Amino acid sequence: MKLLSAVFAAASLTLLSVPTFAGDAEKCEKGSACCATKAAANVTKAQFKLDGVTCSTSAAKAETALMKVKGVKSAHVCPDSHVASVEFDKTVTSSRRISSAAKKAGFKVEKGS
Repeated sequence: MKLLSAVFAAASLTLLSVPTFAGDAEKCEKGSACCATKAAANVTKAQFKLDGVTCSTSAAKAETALMKVKGVKSAHVCPDSHVASVEFDKTVTSSRRISSAAKKAGFKVEKGS
């Protein structure tokens, strides 16, 4: 689990690099700093109580299912508290879709914790 966290941390650091502007600073081109700021404004966090998470293996199964949802930026499931913490782009997906993915993976879901 620690290795997985380290991989996500390394990926996050890579995504935080600010691209350089080529040409007119007024334009908002895909990949530019202004577009990155707009995308960050759409990211929201939600927590879900997952019944059926009993160990690190089932937590990893839940994380994998949640990360497959288009728009999910990160997902961490704590096997001790049975809580999934998910960051997602609210313009791409919703809590309902994330909950549905967890249910399809075999977990009972309660929003919030």
